[in-house]
Amino acid sequence: MRLFVVSLILIGAIGSLRPAVPWSASQRSLRRAAHALADRDWRDARRFAEQALADDVSAPRAARMAFVASAESRDNDDGLAWHEAAGHLPDAADVAALLALADVQLRRGHPDAAERALRRVVELDPSRLEAHERLVHLLESEGRTWDAVGHLTALLQGGRFVGEHLLMIGSIHTQFLDASAFTRRRRAANPGDVRQLLPDARIAMLGNENQEARRWLAEIVAAAPDYIEAQAWLGRLLAETAPSADFLAWQAALPPSADTHPETWFARGLWAQRAGQTRAAARCYWEALRRHPQHTAANYQLAQVLISLEEP
Repeated sequence: MRLFVVSLILIGAIGSLRPAVPWSASQRSLRRAAHALADRDWRDARRFAEQALADDVSAPRAARMAFVASAESRDNDDGLAWHEAAGHLPDAADVAALLALADVQLRRGHPDAAERALRRVVELDPSRLEAHERLVHLLESEGRTWDAVGHLTALLQGGRFVGEHLLMIGSIHTQFLDASAFTRRRRAANPGDVRQLLPDARIAMLGNENQEARRWLAEIVAAAPDYIEAQAWLGRLLAETAPSADFLAWQAALPPSADTHPETWFARGLWAQRAGQTRAAARCYWEALRRHPQHTAANYQLAQVLISLEEP
């Protein structure tokens, strides 16, 4: 029904033009695409829309039709690019098609494309809790627990949450999804992407398999130094288990964006506390809490160092 209404609007807009000159080839293709959408013939709709894209005047409308047809047909990877070409269209049908496109990309093992589609939904409609929920599942499955916190908060504020969500917000170190089927699809589709090692590293950390976790995290940050989630967890692991020289080498190589992650500051606090720099540790734990007030470990450690400083 949602696409039928959109298609009728598109057809009406085209039909109302009534040009005094014959239709151009692109205009005919655009009209055929609109009729195909109304008939839910996704293949023809996409084919005619692609033909119409040769005309700059009709490009935004054609791109939008190609996008809807691509998302609904579930057999084309260009839907998100077409949506971006269509411009800012905060329409309910666009949101529904973006959600469909995200599902397709996830099934194919393309989480980056799925994430872009879901984030576009959130931009168009921040109250769309379904998109936040899917982003939580995607990000948690990738071991990106801090990235998921904002979407978990949206679910909490929107009244669409379960107890598991509360645990995820408060315990980003220990609570995340182990989605083995999703991980296998991603690895099959992206065999050279080292970022997909993060869930394995996180699981190894929880199992105290520290050498294995360190090896995987080091491999990720060597190939993708701006992948802050991996940087932060490597820092925490080094602060807890490695010599100071290793931690300081990690700290010296950090990109500036690492300061946005609470776990970076928590790792600094742990190292400072081990080094006897209690006031510095307190400041680092406070910085972690400033970014994530529900960080349970940082709350506990800050309380401990404040007691030792006799500054409750």
